[in-house]
Amino acid sequence: MRKRVGSQAVPKSLGNKIDWDEIRREFDEMKLSYIPVYVMTDDDLERCKLSDVTYGMIESDHMAKIKSWEYISVVDWEKRERLVDLNNTLGCLSGDEEERPSGFVRKPGLWIAVEEGIKARKMSAEFFNNWASLHFHHAVYLELYVGNRDEYFKQFHQTMMAIADSTIIQRHWYAHWIANAKRNGGANREDANGELVELLEEIRHAVRAPWGPYPVKWFSCLLQTEKSKLTGRTERNGLLKSTYMKLTDIELERMIEHPLITRRVLPPLTAKKFRLL
Repeated sequence: MRKRVGSQAVPKSLGNKIDWDEIRREFDEMKLSYIPVYVMTDDDLERCKLSDVTYGMIESDHMAKIKSWEYISVVDWEKRERLVDLNNTLGCLSGDEEERPSGFVRKPGLWIAVEEGIKARKMSAEFFNNWASLHFHHAVYLELYVGNRDEYFKQFHQTMMAIADSTIIQRHWYAHWIANAKRNGGANREDANGELVELLEEIRHAVRAPWGPYPVKWFSCLLQTEKSKLTGRTERNGLLKSTYMKLTDIELERMIEHPLITRRVLPPLTAKKFRLL
């Protein structure tokens, strides 16, 4: 970040004497307006999304921390990078080096450098530069974080809403279903598809109960729809959507190895494990 010295950053003095008490008061006021924040990474955002689509079975405490303003949920990567740089420049507050949770900045930066200078009460070019730089970066913090955090949360909420209809978990369930059918029954993919369609139809027609937190609609959306020539209404036609049919063996194998979307958060892989109604 480009540093700039503003007129308000010049320490007040009484003649040739520096008023260190005044500098200390101003420094403490700046600290009071500063809340150490954690900028979420791509992995954090991904886990948050997966937690949402698995109804919390993939655990994530990011959402609660976002709502408490302890985390910044920035979707825009450029702004996220700026906030990370800002955090690293300001550094941790004195006493926070070991107390902040993992992921927060723990290294010393401008906060500690300036505070140590105030304690020493010795004016130097280094202290003056640090003091001016702290003013500048603190102002950037107020504008970039405090002035925009409502917008950050709004953008994050919109991102969560956009994936509300995501079928990523269904696709991974399908991958595990096919692999299990081949491994245990020696069934080919076509037969495994047929068994899955039969199960989905039974769930849709209340023959079997859906599993876990996933509603009937979650299972039904794996089936194709088409407009009925008789009624003119859109209906399920008893076939899997092409989304699943077109998945290659390599793609299926990659899904099975996903570190978070494991069998623990997926429905059973055989029809008999779904409860009859």
